[in-house]
Amino acid sequence: MTKKKSVFLRSALMLLVLAMVGATLFAGNTTLARYRAVATGQATNVEVAAFDVQINGIGMVDGMTEFNQANLNTALNLFSTIREWRTPTAFTGQDAAGAVDTHVRQNAAGTENTHIAPGTMGWLDLIVTNLSDVSVEIDAAVALQAGATAMQQAILDRLTISVHNITAVVGGATAINADWSLLPAAMATNPILSWDDTGAANVATLRIVWEWPFMDGSACACGLTGCEGGYAVDTPIGFAANAAGGLELPVIATVIASQVD
Repeated sequence: MTKKKSVFLRSALMLLVLAMVGATLFAGNTTLARYRAVATGQATNVEVAAFDVQINGIGMVDGMTEFNQANLNTALNLFSTIREWRTPTAFTGQDAAGAVDTHVRQNAAGTENTHIAPGTMGWLDLIVTNLSDVSVEIDAAVALQAGATAMQQAILDRLTISVHNITAVVGGATAINADWSLLPAAMATNPILSWDDTGAANVATLRIVWEWPFMDGSACACGLTGCEGGYAVDTPIGFAANAAGGLELPVIATVIASQVD
């Protein structure tokens, strides 16, 4: 009898312990009640600023950082206009075209010079329009194509090249060949075109001017028979053109539009 009680007590104690352990585990896994709310919102869509600049109405190539070069090869022809050289400020009225140099080869109609030489000059007018959503800075430069010869470089070195912002002259930057008598000084800083297209702040007209000044007695400090420095450079250029049956000047006019920080 005693032995049976002992077994019964031990069994009862074991069941009690198991019950307590189970209760503890059950209580640990019980999730306490609480209120909970989750808010999910979708951000308003925002547009990415567009970058779109045009030169004389020619825009950029989709997906590229360059303009439509096939069309710009004509639009950026620095020597599309060749005239008799005069100091730019000597032009008067709407004398933008200057005079054809009758002493340098002309086209059949006699309306254009076809060759450059000492005593000629010319220009290229560019209307730059910013259609972007950001302001852009405009820069222009002239250089020879890769592979140019030393003689071609000598010709470029003889040219005086300057870039002028003639926007104020043309009145709204919508015309080219503006009045030369109002030609401003060469650009000291590059113009910045606004993204605001409600006025004319997003448009500018730049004039790239090249000059091959003619050296005569009045322009030469050393007199008519002197100036050997200039003659010594120019004359071999003419001889080289004759020997080569024609000497071309492969010049690249580059316009760079960059976002303003």
